[in-house]
Amino acid sequence: MESPPTVIGHEETQRMLLQSMQSSRRAHAYILYGPDSIGKKTLAQVILQSSAANPAEPLERNADFIHIAQEEDAQNISVDQIRLLHDRLVVRPVVPGGSHLVLIEDIDSATESAANALLKILEEPRADSLFFLTATYRSGVPSTIQSRCVMVPMHTLKTKTISSWLQQVHTLSSAEARQCATLAEGRPGLALAFASDATVRDARTTLDNVLLKLLSLNPAQRIAHIPTFFGGALEKESVQHTLDRLVGILRDVLLSKSGTLLSDHSPGQLTRTAAAQHSFGELRAMIDRARRAQKLSLTNVTPQLLLEYTLLSS
Repeated sequence: MESPPTVIGHEETQRMLLQSMQSSRRAHAYILYGPDSIGKKTLAQVILQSSAANPAEPLERNADFIHIAQEEDAQNISVDQIRLLHDRLVVRPVVPGGSHLVLIEDIDSATESAANALLKILEEPRADSLFFLTATYRSGVPSTIQSRCVMVPMHTLKTKTISSWLQQVHTLSSAEARQCATLAEGRPGLALAFASDATVRDARTTLDNVLLKLLSLNPAQRIAHIPTFFGGALEKESVQHTLDRLVGILRDVLLSKSGTLLSDHSPGQLTRTAAAQHSFGELRAMIDRARRAQKLSLTNVTPQLLLEYTLLSS
């Protein structure tokens, strides 16, 4: 028997959801929302597998498991994917006494037509269906869909929790586990990626240095250097990742400036330089713009414009 995925650091949320599955008033749909790589998909898989007619069978082998995610080279959940889901749900579950177990990733990336099609399914759910959806931003999920689901917030984890997990489960040294956990900023999935591939760690360090160098320039210079630093045309996914890092970097610069940087490492020279160049108000304003840009990245706004909006003024 294969073991289900292991949930790291969200034991209380897992316990609450498992109890909910046993309740006579179990909801038919749940949305797990929070930052990327914190374990939303893993937790959804664990709960869905526990709800199967045969919980010992791996979820991927369950004939009634339906998994929807962004298709390769696509940036959204499409209406065609939701229509196919509808067609599957019309038929009774294959496993006797089982349920349709549906996992939809990144529902906040669904097109408007896809969201509307899903809403129709959720408005009249089959009794033999259970939905788990994931999202990065609650604000990116239409309120009509939210109202038909149980919203479950998930958060980043403590560095110590991730570090211990990397040492115990993935046999990393204490120093390497601490480095990967610190870089991941509370995201176990990202920490594991850093641990598995040093080039991923190097890419993260390079991006951080690029963003800190941009912050050292005046607003006009930042705009001019965006194509140079990021290699020309920007993809939506890469900009979302960049904005995510920018928020973290600006936060560290702000904390460094106040002398309360909560990190396992002393601030580097680029961080100290950025802290000296910008006032508290400027840093807070850029953080606010970056967070607004993160939400706008779910729309059709041009990726480069999002970075320009965030970095244009200080």
